[in-house]
Amino acid sequence: MLKTTDLCAGYNMAADILHNLNISICEGECVAIVGKNGAGKSSLLLTLVGIVAINGGNIKVCGLDVTKANLPEIRKRAGLVFQNPDDQLFMPTVYDDIAFGPRNYGCSEDIVKSTVLEIASQFDISELLQRNAYRLSGGEKRLAALAAVLVMQPQLLLLDEPSSFLDPCARRRLIDLLRDLPQTKLIATHDLDLALDLCQRVIILNQGSIAADGNCQELLRDQALLNINGLELPLSLMNYQISNI
Repeated sequence: MLKTTDLCAGYNMAADILHNLNISICEGECVAIVGKNGAGKSSLLLTLVGIVAINGGNIKVCGLDVTKANLPEIRKRAGLVFQNPDDQLFMPTVYDDIAFGPRNYGCSEDIVKSTVLEIASQFDISELLQRNAYRLSGGEKRLAALAAVLVMQPQLLLLDEPSSFLDPCARRRLIDLLRDLPQTKLIATHDLDLALDLCQRVIILNQGSIAADGNCQELLRDQALLNINGLELPLSLMNYQISNI
């Protein structure tokens, strides 16, 4: 589904942000990418869809090499949900934001309408379709942005800080929704409790390199490992420790 080999990448050829990353993700996996600010989490997601330049090594996404010629097909198969929904929602209405992808790929208006209505119903946002995104709450924007990506039925879902801007109820709703999605998922997040809830595997980045890659439940309980990489125990585990003092 996704494979990077000795991947080096950066915003220019002079300096790499990502260093010799070797990552292999199989179909159906849900993998968290964690690390402190500047570790390279967002840059990795952007590199996978050709926004950040590859300076060395290579990437295969859904069987395709990440090259300029393949980017249109890769971006159809691998959907990226940006950290800030305002970077993704730019049309006059939520309906138009969700319809943008199918329209861009030449679908008829009948097909566009049926797919938009179907996914809006799935996400319980039908009442938002005629509203402008800037008038929505953070949770509503997040669902609209996710719907705008999933309407293309990608095989691989890339999520950058999906729980940011959300209150506790909206965060829980999003976690439950993501758990039910069949796509392979790669989630860059500071929310280690979300990673514990959703992911079987975690990759810890530190200064653009892989510091650890393994079972989520094991690595996110390793306080020494987390401390070395500028992270803390998930809040739920901190509370558990306090309750047992």
